[in-house]
Amino acid sequence: MTQSLLLRCITSVVRRGAVPQPGRERGATVSALHGSERKGPSMKASRLFTLLGSLAVLISLGAGAVRPGAAHAGAAPNLLDRNTGIVVHNPKIVNLYWDGNWDGDNPSFHRSSIDNFTRDLVGNSHYLATAGQYGVGPASFGGSFTPSWLCGASRSGSMLSSVTLAAWVTCEVLVPGTGVPYPDINFNGIANTLYVVYLPHGTRINDTYTLPAVSLFGHTYGPYTIGNASCSSTTAGGYGGYHAFSFGGTNAFAWAVVVADCAQGSFGSVTGIASHEIAEASVDPYPTASWINSSLPSSSIFSDGEAGDICEHKSSPNVTIDTFVYARYWSNRDNACKP
Repeated sequence: MTQSLLLRCITSVVRRGAVPQPGRERGATVSALHGSERKGPSMKASRLFTLLGSLAVLISLGAGAVRPGAAHAGAAPNLLDRNTGIVVHNPKIVNLYWDGNWDGDNPSFHRSSIDNFTRDLVGNSHYLATAGQYGVGPASFGGSFTPSWLCGASRSGSMLSSVTLAAWVTCEVLVPGTGVPYPDINFNGIANTLYVVYLPHGTRINDTYTLPAVSLFGHTYGPYTIGNASCSSTTAGGYGGYHAFSFGGTNAFAWAVVVADCAQGSFGSVTGIASHEIAEASVDPYPTASWINSSLPSSSIFSDGEAGDICEHKSSPNVTIDTFVYARYWSNRDNACKP
């Protein structure tokens, strides 16, 4: 597997600097499983759903190969191609906080404030109204939840891999007794339930590998570091969040992650990352399979092809509505970034 393929492995990932702004994405890599487990039934559950999470991530690896048809976008206003057309028709956003003491550990991002932002996103802000042209209808808020003991640690560790994160999300969503609502059942290709995971201050994602140096015929090659990690510089592939999907029961479901540590105390950066990922997960739940600029080469499809990516480097990539910062995303109908 080449480095370029590794860099496109799991999902679309927001590339951001030290103080992230809603925008650039690229694929994250998959590293070895690690993380906390608890003894007893929860250990078994953790191991089981680590395997399920691994399966979900491996399935995600093929997302870049799902794009059907010939490329034909590229000229405004129709920068986004329909492709499969699968979208989250009526997003029901459920917030998952991987910290049982969220408010105590994250004084700048209280759970109630993030939940109020979510209510505004699906309500007064009309943020997803622009996505209606792509088939996304009215959204709703499905509540917020803290970790269940059934899925292991009550707080995420200081460093996670994307596989560990996928395992935890899958556990919280599918294990009976966690309290988290199951994905709804429909025949639209993806559940309407959209889960947004918030990682606390002090937690980052690291999917980098270091390949050791090798000497051949008197020449030393390496060591080489491949992959990327959250909160690092944009030139190093850093990101503040990404969106992915998993399979559970009778339906696939989309989920997104927001790395609060990357926001460096800025609540506006947290909401900017979250809105960016919610918009893109709604119109492109299987990354690169739905509404995306198909004319781009595979090397940049993850970094520049989705609705939010197109607006990242515009003059006004963000907008404030009802005191909350939102990331703009592309509208074919308006030939502009909206809202």
